[in-house]
Amino acid sequence: MVQGWEQAAFGFTPEFQKQILATIIQEPKVFERIGVYIDPNNFEVDLFSNIFSCLQSFYKKYKGVPNYDECTELVNSYYSSNNIPKDDIVDETLKELYNHKRISGSSIEYTTNKVKDFISCQALKKAIYESIDDLGDVKNHLNVKKRIEEALNVCANLDDLGINAYSKDEILKRWRKRSEHVEIKRISTGWTEFDKIFGGYGSGELFTFLGPANAGKSMYLVNAGANILLQKKNVAHFSLEMSEEVTVQRYDMRLLGLTQEELLTNTASLRIKELLSKQIGQLRIKRFPATTVTAMDITSYLKRLEATDNFVADAVIIDYADIMRSSSRYSEKRYELDLIYQEIRNLAIEFDVPVITATQLNRAALEKLEVGKILTEENIAESYGIARVIDNGVTINATPLDNANHSSVIYVCKNRNGAAGGSMRMY
Repeated sequence: MVQGWEQAAFGFTPEFQKQILATIIQEPKVFERIGVYIDPNNFEVDLFSNIFSCLQSFYKKYKGVPNYDECTELVNSYYSSNNIPKDDIVDETLKELYNHKRISGSSIEYTTNKVKDFISCQALKKAIYESIDDLGDVKNHLNVKKRIEEALNVCANLDDLGINAYSKDEILKRWRKRSEHVEIKRISTGWTEFDKIFGGYGSGELFTFLGPANAGKSMYLVNAGANILLQKKNVAHFSLEMSEEVTVQRYDMRLLGLTQEELLTNTASLRIKELLSKQIGQLRIKRFPATTVTAMDITSYLKRLEATDNFVADAVIIDYADIMRSSSRYSEKRYELDLIYQEIRNLAIEFDVPVITATQLNRAALEKLEVGKILTEENIAESYGIARVIDNGVTINATPLDNANHSSVIYVCKNRNGAAGGSMRMY
């Protein structure tokens, strides 16, 4: 220890470092966000460093966190293979970590954010500590500079610093994209009028279909996914209500142009061969239980798909956001819904893909339809704040007669990069 070096002055006490381990054990999803950045040597307590090494090696192999018995076995093996004397404090600490009282959502978020500061601080501390002997020799000052620069790079990688908007390279890149009409990466919606209005589904943007119960929101989402597949792009479709079997059946009906009964005929076999010959994109359908899945769960699943099966989604569909769970609990449902939409929009930004979902409208929406009025974002069931979060949205207006004729009127209620207020009839 360097004289005058006060560990506590940096605020990352042993208790905080223990809190990191407890957070990872209780919420394995956190590993996706912070575990990849942490070096076991960041922990200044050898015991914590050793335990984290075991957690990290398990996660890299199994994409999860071990239970108490598995972790105990890993730690025992780690101490044995590295010839490290093991005393009772090891077992006591493991029991304490796995029996830790439940950590609140807000504390998990706080710890996750503070870990970035922790990693940055530890990298700089290490660089400074290793450079102390070199500071007295001018010849070795380049070594000091190199260590500090490497530490700063570690810190810089933790956060996106944005773009240097008026550097020469950035200006040239921007104008080239504009000339090619690809300034924002977009995927055609497959609907001509939609593309005229929105330009397509934008990467990093959140698009939603708003409608009352039984308005056909799920069918619109399937149609949206099918149109993207036909462009040879990959779709990850998350269903929170329908089974995976029913969802894929709807895709079959849409892509093959057949009714449910016709899927059992020879025509279906011929059309599926014809469809596959066109080399459409890949479709992954995953069902999660409603009210339990969070944006972080979907994030973890997408990363696991990429790591284990080399599947990278070009678009994400969630059916539907209102019945997800937010990372924090609130006494009022509207606050939780606002956070859910913010979190799935963050997911769109993180993966640089469009996220397409559906939003429930209230009972008053049905009354408006009965008197021939157009539904707007004012009819969002629980939280008007959703309208502020989404980038683009349309309402589905379908009377009983419209439903009988398989049609509805679409009204553009939100268009962040263009005009709203237009409407069109859709089959």
